[in-house]
Amino acid sequence: MGDKLVSVVIITYNSSSTICETLDNLFSQSYNRLELIVSDDGSKDETVSVSKKWIKDHSNRFEHAEVLTTPYNTGVSANCNRGIRTAQGDWIKLIAGDDLLTEDCVKTCVDYVNQHQECNLLFSEMHMFKVENGNRIFLETNSLFKNTTYLDDFNKGDAHHQFHLLLKDGCFLAAPTVFYKSSFIKKNPYPEEYKYEEDYPMWLHITHKGYKIDQISDVTVYYRISSSLSHRENDYIS
Repeated sequence: MGDKLVSVVIITYNSSSTICETLDNLFSQSYNRLELIVSDDGSKDETVSVSKKWIKDHSNRFEHAEVLTTPYNTGVSANCNRGIRTAQGDWIKLIAGDDLLTEDCVKTCVDYVNQHQECNLLFSEMHMFKVENGNRIFLETNSLFKNTTYLDDFNKGDAHHQFHLLLKDGCFLAAPTVFYKSSFIKKNPYPEEYKYEEDYPMWLHITHKGYKIDQISDVTVYYRISSSLSHRENDYIS
């Protein structure tokens, strides 16, 4: 069996100042079989043109690459769903247009799902970073999963148990790390009635329907702290 095709869907909105950094980072992934989808939500800056130029210059790296956009802003959930619907890969990795992946992010996730055929969606750990005077400063994420007992309890529990942990402890899953089986997420899209808080309702919806979540402790994503809507310093999981 050959390697799985993984679609990396980059979610953007007014991301022209950071999108090339995210794309350059993706180019360096150790995993070979990649599709690239930039799903833009009606940016008012140069995100679309910058992304198209970058893809034109680097298209040989990907089995397929394209930019999607819309004439008006529709919200994070709808933007995620547009990218997901277009993706052709066996698995889908979502990332925002100002975040970064570790070099082995996709490989780490694929290695796990190859060994866990029942997995539909996988979370991992992330580190936050901020940029000061042109330098990246990396910070650890304050995750409940640093408690290995809690991680074991979450992973060993069924979907019902995970649902109640999510209700009790809130949205503790690191949304930027999510890795989806394509057939699963296409049948269970993000609820678009929650335009800008797509993650917590999604995890509750999935576990309530009886789908179990997998979680590993490997760091796979570097999450940028900024003052933007989706990257508030005091709300880094959402």
